[in-house]
Amino acid sequence: MKIKKIFFLFLVSFLLVACQKTPEKTLQYNFKQGYGNLVISTLENSPPEYIYPNSDFTITVKLENQGAYDLTNGKLKLLGFDEKYIVLDETEKEIYSTEEENLLPGRSPLNPSGGLAFIEFKARSKELFPGAETYPAYYFIQADYDYKTELIQTVCLNTKLYDAYDSGCQVEPKISLSGQGSPLAVTSLEEIIHPGGRPQVEFRFNLQNKGRGKIKQIRLNSARLAGQPLSCEFQNNPSSSKTVLDLREKQEAVLVCKKQLEQQLSYSSTLFLDLSFSYTLKEKKKITLKK
Repeated sequence: MKIKKIFFLFLVSFLLVACQKTPEKTLQYNFKQGYGNLVISTLENSPPEYIYPNSDFTITVKLENQGAYDLTNGKLKLLGFDEKYIVLDETEKEIYSTEEENLLPGRSPLNPSGGLAFIEFKARSKELFPGAETYPAYYFIQADYDYKTELIQTVCLNTKLYDAYDSGCQVEPKISLSGQGSPLAVTSLEEIIHPGGRPQVEFRFNLQNKGRGKIKQIRLNSARLAGQPLSCEFQNNPSSSKTVLDLREKQEAVLVCKKQLEQQLSYSSTLFLDLSFSYTLKEKKKITLKK
């Protein structure tokens, strides 16, 4: 009996310790990694697999923000229905988690699962064409929204590249990166030191769309080195604005940033980049109208 009691107390203690560690691990987890983004799906039986003529039904779209940033200015559209067979009450609705919070929050230590929203569209089917048994109605769920990417990276600055007596940090000419919790990823960072009487550092951020959607426009909000602003522009940018870039089929870009440096030995510093972008994500679905 005494052995059972000791075992029971040991089991309770183990479970309490395990439960206490879980929130701590969540708070320490870095959500700003990988290529997380919006996940679009429909609920089971909403819509049903088969729709019958002259019947009302609902299409419920489930949206999960699996990225590390808040989704803002979101619009959800249903496209592609032939109105001879299926008519929607509305074809477009706003994306948000609650009426008080007009956004869909990203994953964070306080919200590790990310924001979740369910958006309903009311619809009605019409008659099949004469002699038909079924009609496959293909349609698209399209989400248009604003998102962002942030990069925080420690870099080495050394204006005296050939000083044999400098025992500080070493400049890494190129650093490969694996995403910052967003479909727009900084995939690599190149650092070029221009020594001389007026030494300068140049950073080249290689940006790429790693998601399944399309980026329409990228905007640089902030680029700072040790808290000081950098002078930046997108490479091969036809726009008159140096910090806004419209993307077409080629879903990648290069951002070049520069800053004058003081003459001194090597030291480490923090590099910060804040980018926002407009995104379009589309999923193809099917409803079968059955006699």
